[in-house]
Amino acid sequence: MARSGESEFSTALIKKLNKHPVANFRKISDRYQVNIPDIIGCFMGRHISIESKVENVVSPKKKIPTGHPFTAGQVKELKENLRCGGGAYGAIACGYNVWIFDPNTIDEKGKVTIDQAICSFDMRDIRPLFKLMEDELSQRKI
Repeated sequence: MARSGESEFSTALIKKLNKHPVANFRKISDRYQVNIPDIIGCFMGRHISIESKVENVVSPKKKIPTGHPFTAGQVKELKENLRCGGGAYGAIACGYNVWIFDPNTIDEKGKVTIDQAICSFDMRDIRPLFKLMEDELSQRKI
């Protein structure tokens, strides 16, 4: 599945997320509101925010070469959503592979390594992401 950019990845991920019986996700444009996550929604009654990135290559050193890294503002927004009791994730796709990151593990330059991922999955089967969200949200108190 070739993806040319973040918009295509976000659209594909939203279609998969919305197949869950208690999920409702939408793609958001940051054209008017800087730093707003690319994807927001409700999952099992809780707010979820996802900032998405797409990479063409993952380096052999397990670094994800973020030519378009997460910005400090994007990470701050994700952390605010966590603080308020919701779920918040950074997602990086390369081909069919997707890595999910806790915003607290993204460094000050917006970079991460594959080893920091809290979840990884193939876009053809996103059940690991559903399990991650179910597990994390069930442990959080509002």
